[in-house]
Amino acid sequence: MTKFPGPLAINQATKRWRLSDLMRYEAEIAGNDPATVKIERESFLTDRQVAERYGVSRPTVWRWCSPGEQVAA
Repeated sequence: MTKFPGPLAINQATKRWRLSDLMRYEAEIAGNDPATVKIERESFLTDRQVAERYGVSRPTVWRWCSPGEQVAA
């Protein structure tokens, strides 16, 4: 199973998820080739935006990307 993508440290206090990483993760979960995912311009999402995207709470997003956790969102 594919590991949920972790956030990037933008600075010491700020972490964001790359939209392209989330889209590749989604493609792989759906059984599609993640290499075919194309985006025109990279975007970065907050934990709140990621939680809204998957219909879960913010703590769940952080738990998904913790070491050893695997999830099929």
